[in-house]
Amino acid sequence: MAKARNVTKQSLEEEVRSALRWLKSHSTKSTLEGMARYAIPSDKAFGVAYKDMKMLGRLLGRDHELAATLWDTGVYEARMVASFVADPSQVTPAQMDRWCKDFDN
Repeated sequence: MAKARNVTKQSLEEEVRSALRWLKSHSTKSTLEGMARYAIPSDKAFGVAYKDMKMLGRLLGRDHELAATLWDTGVYEARMVASFVADPSQVTPAQMDRWCKDFDN
């Protein structure tokens, strides 16, 4: 079930900024350079290991609105985290089509 955002919780924009800061702080140059092996474009990537993206997804929990906003950043790792926090019961065929059109690897 999706968690409710309330007044004591960060705003959506603050939560996205916080997630992006977390991702940047967990990035490494070697991970970024290694992305080429998997044909992952690095022009919009930080270089965060998969295990760390998965950890952030667990920390954030299910939040479909957050997932959509993370996806919209265009940052590779934010999009990966979006796939972990999106609520499957709220994903529509139209949303999945939009996300699939954005795939570049």
